[in-house]
Amino acid sequence: MMKSDTFRKFVLSAGAVLAFFAMPSSASLILNPASQTVAVGNTASVDIDITGLGNGVSPALAAFSGLVINYDNTLLAPISVTFSNRLGDPTDPSQTLLLANLFLPSAVELDGVSFLSAAQLFAAQSNATNQFTIATINFQAIANGTSPLDLSYGALSDENANPLTETVVNGSITVSGSPEPASLVLVGIGLVGLGFAPLRRSLRRE
Repeated sequence: MMKSDTFRKFVLSAGAVLAFFAMPSSASLILNPASQTVAVGNTASVDIDITGLGNGVSPALAAFSGLVINYDNTLLAPISVTFSNRLGDPTDPSQTLLLANLFLPSAVELDGVSFLSAAQLFAAQSNATNQFTIATINFQAIANGTSPLDLSYGALSDENANPLTETVVNGSITVSGSPEPASLVLVGIGLVGLGFAPLRRSLRRE
């Protein structure tokens, strides 16, 4: 948490200083899919997408801090985060620094910064739809119900460390139905074992 807080303060401070010298560019943060339904025990994956940037020209996304998805922890449990390569290779510390905190109550927080040049970011983020995924969050469905997914962010900045202003499109996950057949088989085996236990005790007494 200390590393994440320090990172957030750095990005916020840089954005605040540069805000005096540049008008923020506007884009949209989108949860994709906006809604989905899964059964208890299954996994639901949600992409955090961004659209409306320069698409091969300025602005490109170069850093984000305090990017948070809030969810209902009685229905969902986050199990992993996968970052895309749009800010650089997630496994190469010379290209990116990417952090995911899955241990907040009812929230997942993401922070990231790219060390790529402006030209490299333009190339990495250019695509036909002018929309790309920042990260994918995977949730385990643990109980029936509908969990809103509320997206917020602390700061985002472009390749020149200028602030980006984003509109936000939220989403939801509905958990409905029983566990998968494999889970039911395991439960059934357990119940059968319990049923044979009295018989085994009776045979031992005889």
